[in-house]
Amino acid sequence: MESRTEIAALINSGGVAQHIAFGVLTCEKMLPQYELFQNTHQWGDIHFLKTIIAAAHSALINPTVVLDAAPWRNLLDRIFPDLDEFEGGFPAHALDTCIAFDELLSYIISKDGRHIHSLSESAFNSVDMYIQEKLDLDPSDPALEEKIASNPAMLTEELRQKNVLIALHETVAFTPERLSFLQLLNNQFEYLGDLDLIYDC
Repeated sequence: MESRTEIAALINSGGVAQHIAFGVLTCEKMLPQYELFQNTHQWGDIHFLKTIIAAAHSALINPTVVLDAAPWRNLLDRIFPDLDEFEGGFPAHALDTCIAFDELLSYIISKDGRHIHSLSESAFNSVDMYIQEKLDLDPSDPALEEKIASNPAMLTEELRQKNVLIALHETVAFTPERLSFLQLLNNQFEYLGDLDLIYDC
């Protein structure tokens, strides 16, 4: 859990722009699992999620751009998947993605850092669920938490979040070049790359 403590400390010591950038980069990382859900069930609106990301990018590069997140947050409710209405594993992953976007928008509105911590946890929750499904872990296994924590997928996500947060702390200005660098860094870490192979849809 040392990495989680470091991640929490890095979030706590970040500024507003760093928090928004971390949230956007994490939402971008989770976006493919929503796309899998939408393609499988023919329901959802990934274009809307991409619009939020694009607008946040613009605001990071140009601080005079005002993000009016409240209407987006209201619209986001309509694309949250209801787990009682969809079968398979993708809906739960899509739900985690929507939760991450909701936390990002809530942070933009309130500037309450707790939303960024919750956003971080949404990414970890999807990895947790992925590991349990892929390895067919027994929920009653006393070593369950240890098996999840030591899995390469979880270690990779911890490393991604930590490295991105460190890079954000080193960011003086969010120029287009700097944002491209951050995206390249973010993309160096795989996030549930074979998710489409582990569920019967």
